[in-house]
Amino acid sequence: MKKVEPNISLPQPHQVQPRFANPLGERIQEILLPHEMLAAIYEHKATWDKVILPDEGLPLKFWRAQKNGKPLEHFADRELGKVIPLSLHGDEVPVTGIGKQWSRKMVNFSWHSLLSTTASVRDSQFFIWALFDKAGVTEEGDTGYRTLDKFFDLLAWSFEFMFKGIHPTCNAQGEPSEQLEQLYSISALEGPAVDLCYLERLGRQKQMPSVWYRYLNKLTMFLRQNGTPKLRGKAGKICHFADIIVHLWQRHMSSELLVHKQIHLLLKLSARMEQLITDNREEIAFPAPEARKFAKACQEMLSLHAVLANHFAEEETDLFTLTSKCHMLQHISLLAGCINPRLVWCFSGEDMQNRVQQLAQASVKGNNAASAVNKIVRHYRLAMQIAFMDHEDEI
Repeated sequence: MKKVEPNISLPQPHQVQPRFANPLGERIQEILLPHEMLAAIYEHKATWDKVILPDEGLPLKFWRAQKNGKPLEHFADRELGKVIPLSLHGDEVPVTGIGKQWSRKMVNFSWHSLLSTTASVRDSQFFIWALFDKAGVTEEGDTGYRTLDKFFDLLAWSFEFMFKGIHPTCNAQGEPSEQLEQLYSISALEGPAVDLCYLERLGRQKQMPSVWYRYLNKLTMFLRQNGTPKLRGKAGKICHFADIIVHLWQRHMSSELLVHKQIHLLLKLSARMEQLITDNREEIAFPAPEARKFAKACQEMLSLHAVLANHFAEEETDLFTLTSKCHMLQHISLLAGCINPRLVWCFSGEDMQNRVQQLAQASVKGNNAASAVNKIVRHYRLAMQIAFMDHEDEI
């Protein structure tokens, strides 16, 4: 790495010195701040066109669709044409002792452009920083020191100047610094959006009763040691089960039982929603007729879900339980005419976890929690340089 790093054209990682839990204490941490990475990407046109802004007209198209939801309504179209919507993803991933009681996880953060709908996760999801569990300080009280809070303060500062499109005029503590020229178009971190992947594929669908199928020859896919049946698996795979489960239920149901017919209709409505998402996968927002169909299917499905929840509650059976995910799912359907659920679901972020996990497992040997993260950052920075070179070769 020492021989290779001087040849990397990307900016050096930003260095800070946060406090860690004892015995680590204060340690230097290297962070790939979003505003610095975006400026570097802007200098590499092939990468910019591939993973940030594939089409100059997309920002205005995106924000015009958002005007139904009222964000940035005080901006003129000329300004909105320069605002690139971004998403921030954070999640934990197991690194050592996977499946064991002594396993250690690492929370990590990444970002990507919502306008990059065709680029792979390898190219479009950008790592920022990570923190091993139990390594950070979490003091109680309003004035207590918390390692993650310090990181979020730094991240907010980075996104602020990313939005302004200039080099920072002050540091993260607000102390002034020299202002430099503008380097890239305005970018924006849009407010929280509801995630269909998390609510539907990892929530409501998993709690539907499922029937055994001869090709899925492990009952553990559906049955748990305790509680009611729950479909296991990753969201990217579960989403393809919609039509299959409809046909399986139709084959094994009793047409004389009302509750069976209600479940069948609910499954069909869920499959219809999946199909609408697939049919409109390249849209920034659903066209008005498709958005109405999506909202109608969701409303009818959730109404049936509530009826079934009451039915099984009377039988004291924990099936079709209503949770907050059902409520948020309806918000997703009502906003489909403003933003495509595919743009804000966490599939790309979840896929990124696999890559970060492999990188972390290769970095922990012989390193403490702070040094391992620095090693991850250095190796990821090298990988970004190689990816940028690949993008130029593709032209």
